Order: sequence, then structure tokens, then C-alpha cells
Amino acid sequence: MIFLEDTQNPYSQSELWEELGIHLPTETAARYFFGDRVSGYFEGYTHSYLQGSGYLVGDTRVFADFAVCVNGWFQDRKNRAAGTVLYPWGVECRYRGGIRETLHIHTDEQAVSLKIQTDSPAVLSLLPLLPISGGTAIWDDGILFPGLEEAADCDGSVGGSSLRFQAAIIADKPFHLGLDKRTEGHKNAETVFFSHSSNSDLGLWLESAGTVTEITFHFLFDTSRDTLKKRISPFLHDDPVTCHKDKIFQFLTRTFIWTSDKDYNRALMWAKLTGWFLVVREYGRGIWAGLPWFRDFWGRDTFISLPGILLVSGCFQEAKEVIRNFAALQNRDPDDPDYGRIPNRVTSPKEIIYNTTDGTPWFIREVCEYLRYTGDLEFAREIYPVIKLAIDGPVKHRTDRHGFLFHDDADTWMDARIEGREPWSARGNRAVEVQALWFTALSSASVIAEICGEKETMRGWLKLAERVKSSFLSLFWWEEKNLMADRLYPDDTPDYRIRPNQLLILTVPLEDPLVPEEVGARVLEKTVEELLFPYGITSLSQNDPVFHPFHENPLLYHKDAAYHNGTIWGWNSGFTVTALLKYGKKDLAWELTKNLGAQILDLGCRGTMSELLDAYPGDDGNPCPSGTWAQAWSVAEFTRNGYQDYPGFRPNLLTGSFLLSPSFPERIGNFHAQLRYGENGKITINYQRSSDKELFVIAVAGSTLPRKMKFQPPGRECPVEIDIPPGGGGSWEILVDNEKGEILVNRK
Repeated sequence: MIFLEDTQNPYSQSELWEELGIHLPTETAARYFFGDRVSGYFEGYTHSYLQGSGYLVGDTRVFADFAVCVNGWFQDRKNRAAGTVLYPWGVECRYRGGIRETLHIHTDEQAVSLKIQTDSPAVLSLLPLLPISGGTAIWDDGILFPGLEEAADCDGSVGGSSLRFQAAIIADKPFHLGLDKRTEGHKNAETVFFSHSSNSDLGLWLESAGTVTEITFHFLFDTSRDTLKKRISPFLHDDPVTCHKDKIFQFLTRTFIWTSDKDYNRALMWAKLTGWFLVVREYGRGIWAGLPWFRDFWGRDTFISLPGILLVSGCFQEAKEVIRNFAALQNRDPDDPDYGRIPNRVTSPKEIIYNTTDGTPWFIREVCEYLRYTGDLEFAREIYPVIKLAIDGPVKHRTDRHGFLFHDDADTWMDARIEGREPWSARGNRAVEVQALWFTALSSASVIAEICGEKETMRGWLKLAERVKSSFLSLFWWEEKNLMADRLYPDDTPDYRIRPNQLLILTVPLEDPLVPEEVGARVLEKTVEELLFPYGITSLSQNDPVFHPFHENPLLYHKDAAYHNGTIWGWNSGFTVTALLKYGKKDLAWELTKNLGAQILDLGCRGTMSELLDAYPGDDGNPCPSGTWAQAWSVAEFTRNGYQDYPGFRPNLLTGSFLLSPSFPERIGNFHAQLRYGENGKITINYQRSSDKELFVIAVAGSTLPRKMKFQPPGRECPVEIDIPPGGGGSWEILVDNEKGEILVNRK
């Protein structure tokens, strides 16, 4: 990779696309998806027709698939393509003779662009499948308006909750409706393509008006033709495909990590992008939990995902909008047991449930983390009443004599129920990670109370946090057996079933640790010994009598029996990597990270991560994905590891400082990073390793400047503190001589 001079990006746009392209051979029918970041997404498969759901907006399919003809001859994607490349901006299928078809799903728009290219001039035809009416299409100043039917769901039937959509079709060159279907090529298209579509998906024939070497068709969708007309101008007068590519490029390069390991770089950028695709504004800003089934706003999933999708990407305004959206839906009934909770799930503005205990402390933690990234004191004062209610509610209704937060059996993230009633993985009434979250929520809330001048409230919350901490080890930790309880029963009896949740006590606290370092090391050792596989960490020990390694095994058990009792959850690998790096196990963490990266690039839906993997590999020796094929917290945690844990970046603008404690393994010889904080703050890091020496060149820029940089290489007990001059920023060379044990700092 050639690094460009005098620019914030280390590579040009064309170089980046070539680096990130996922090349898929013709024998592979690989799933892929793109999100519009409004309320829709496109699911497709390479080298196939009508295998994915197409373009869904809400519950409505507005675009099913498309085919291409050149001079009347059908270009058969399934049987005659030469290969497909999946790019961050779209998917390009290539044929012999220089023929290419490309699909783009526009971000922040409900629109599709389809481009056909050839080496030699030809009549280029596009055959899109849309749920169109059988009536006459309307032409209006070069724009085609085919009326859409009551839209179909992805099974082809009309969905009861679907909306009636309108479409507008325009192109960058003159075109007309093609009516001549007599050629052999058209007959092939009818046989291979149209005959396999659902009854509600009817095809159009759009042809270039003459011979051309390329043409791009744009399809815009809306519930109102008047609204459509207002949105058409940029597609008529600008270059929407170039604008779309620019937007993707700007997002990917606003923050970045680029190392000497190319596959890792590619996986990290794809994970960041596909997580961003799940940020939508369907009913206020939110993050879909997963596709295709969890296209809702889940509180727990949202705030676990928020740092890895929005904070590390520098999307601070969007992060604030997500927080505000959930804050507005807080339960404010003082007599309700859910008083103070933010929602567990928002299916629509009128369908809101609060049945989880960990979503609200995750919310409080991420409000505090947002403030640490941004120093947004005005927002701290705005959100404080919500935080106060979020603490007062559980204190009133759900805390015990130890200060712990208690809850029902299925009110943790392991929430599967038998026919919606009894839990498959009972964890009441005090789960281990819930207490870590509650402790962190109290500590975080006290920081916000202090900002707002609420000293008495701050002291009360800190006192309660200390009470939780002082009670924790005596009830959860079995010293002689090196066992941390997964939960406490109502009578305070510990349940020592081994699950990954105990690692969260090491990774959730932002500042003050919940357990001593030596206890944390023993917890990590035991958990890794029992649960860690090369490609993830199981949700239950193999030695447990109810361990179920395969998610889909219907002859032996219901799939929810395995859901939290043996399967591997992608997001759990994130806090596992964090814990491994915290305790200096860089090589083991990196092996796990590399295997996660291979999943992103080569397994299941390309460019993203599934919800689950089976604990044991399939017959081919590879991991078997299950659950949703794209899960927000899976990719979010992979991205968070890349931007927080490996460079060791921990901003805290509330104290005017940031920490850098890089933890890349020795096999990474160099890396280049750009990290964001505040309104426009930027830190760039250039790193080179040579024998026993490591050289860091660190530059700080932007109007929002921290006052102090703390640099702490692994293995050093205390960081080197570097003062940053007010108003100027600057750059420093830091040489770490591991042989001599010296750190030399030189301001450039």
C-alpha cells in the first residue's frame, strides 16, 4: 500500500476499492447485503437469480432482482459469468468480452442504481423485477413512473403491514421500454429469469436508445409520487453513483487502522462498514440488531454495538441521536417495576417492551463513554434527568441488601424461553455480568452527576457502587477452586456453571475495576481453559451436562435449547479479546481475531458476521454459521477491538486526556492509524517495529485538544505523561527500547 503525502487518508479511493474487493469465483453463490441506512436493505447472492430477499424497505419488497441483455443476448449470471467482486460500494458481476453489471444500494436514500458496461458499443437492456401494476407506465420528461402494487414480502405474498410504494426510473442516457422479445437471448431471459419470479414480481424491459458502451439506470422508491419528484433532481443532474462511492470512502477513512496484515485490514473495514449499514432512521435513529429477523431496535444490542459502530468511527452526532431516541422512550411510571428502564425492544413507536435488566446499565455506560469521547458537557446536563431515573428506578424496585441488582430468570442477554414462558438458560436472580454493569452504571452516573453539580447524589451513587464492590467477591468468588459464579440464587447460593459472562467483570468497568487484578487473571485462565475455541468462545462449558454444540439439531432438541447453552456468539469474542489483551495475552488474542476476520471475508454473508456459530465444525472442518446472517454486535465488537483494544486508545475528554497503550502482537511490523475524538479532534499514529525497538510517531490535531497524552506500552505499570500545548497540538516521536527498558520522547 502506497501512503499518500499531505492527506488524512493513507490510500486513494481506487486503491482502497481494489484492496477491499472480495473476489468470488463462479462456483460460489455467496450471500451479501447492503443497507440504505433509512429503513431498507438489499440481500442477494452472487451467480444466482432470485435467491435473496431483494430490496426490502420495512416489510415491503420494492425490487426483487435484475438481469442484463447485450444486443438482445441474455448475460446469464448463474451459468455464464466469469466471476463477481463484492466492493464496499456495490457488487460487480463480470462476463467475458468486457461486459459488466453493477448494483449499488445508495446510503441515506431509498434508491438502487444498476450499471451495464461493455468494451464495444451495443444496445444495452436491463430487465428489472419490480412489483409493478399491469397498467400503462407513465412517462414524464424522461422519467418513467411504473405504479407499484401493494408490495410483496420476500416469499412473494402480500404482507398485511406492507406499504404501497411508488417508483421512478431514470437513466444517465436516453432509454425506452424494450418491446421486441423475439430474439433467442430474450427467450432465454424469460426462461431463466422471469419464469422463476413470484407472481407479484413483473418484469420491465429497459433499453438504451441506440448503441452505447455503458448506461446507468436509477430506481427511486417512495410512498408518494410527489415526494419522489422532489428527490429526483440529484439523480438527474449530479453523478449519484460517484457521490455514493465518495460517501462510503469518507466513512471508511474518517477513522482507520491499517497494519502490515492485509487480510486483517480488509476484515476490519468490512466489519465497520456493515455495522454502519445497520444504523437506520426508521422511527428515530437506531441500530437494527440483526438481519433478517431482528430488524428492530433492541436496547441491549444497541448499546453493546454503539461504541464499535459509531464511537470508534467518529459518528458522534449519530451516537447522540441514538441515545436521545432511547432516552425519550424511558419508562417513567414510578409504580411500574420497570420504572426507569430504557426499552428492551422497539418494534414500532407503539410497540415497546422493557423486559430486560441489563439494557439500561449498558445505556448508562455508553452515555458515559460517549461523553469521554466528546467532552460534550451540554449533553451531559441534558441527559442527566434520564440517568437519574435510570438509577432511581432499580434502587426503588430491584436492589437487594448487598446493593446487587436482581432480576427474573430470562432478563439477561441469555433470554430464550420455552414457548415464550420458562427460560432455557435460567440466570436469576443476580447474574454476574449484571452486577458488573450495575457497578459501572453507578460509577458512570456519579461522573455525570458531578458534571451537573449534583454532589450529594454523586456521593450516594458512589457509596452504593462501593457496596456492590465490597460484597461481590465474598458471594461470587470461590477462592480455593478458582471459580467465579455465573449467578446467585435468591438465597445467595452461587451457581458455578461456567459461561463467558464472567469475563465481562474484567471488561465492562470503565475506570475502577470490580475485582483485583490477580482474581481477574485467574478468572480469565479458567474461562479460556473451559470455553475458548479457535473461532470463538462457547456460551457454556463442554463439560456441562446440558451443553448443546449444534444450534440446528431438531432430531435431538429444540434450537433454543442450544441458543445459550453451547453455541458460539460472535459478540462474546469481542470482550474475550479485550480480556486477553488486558492480561498481556497478545498472541492468543490475535489468533482469535484472525479467525474472526476469516469469517467476515470467507464465511456466510460476506463482509459481515453471523449471530452464532456451532461449537463444533461441520463435516468440511469449517465453522458453521447460524442465527441471523448479519448481527450488529458481532461486527461491532470486532471493530471495537480493532480501534480501541489493539491501539490501546482510550479518550477521556472529561479529564482532558487520552491513553495510548498499543497491544499489537510482534508479528505486526507496522501500522498506521487515524482516530477521532471531540468535535474535530484527530490523532494519527505511525508505528514501525525493528528488532527490540518500536518507534511511534504520534500527531494530535483539531480545535478540541486534550491537555495530556498518556502513553503506556504493554508491561509498563505507569504511563509516560506528555503535556499537549494549548491551541497547537503537535507531534512526538516515542522510541521504546525493549532491550534497555527505556522510553525516549522527542517532540518534533
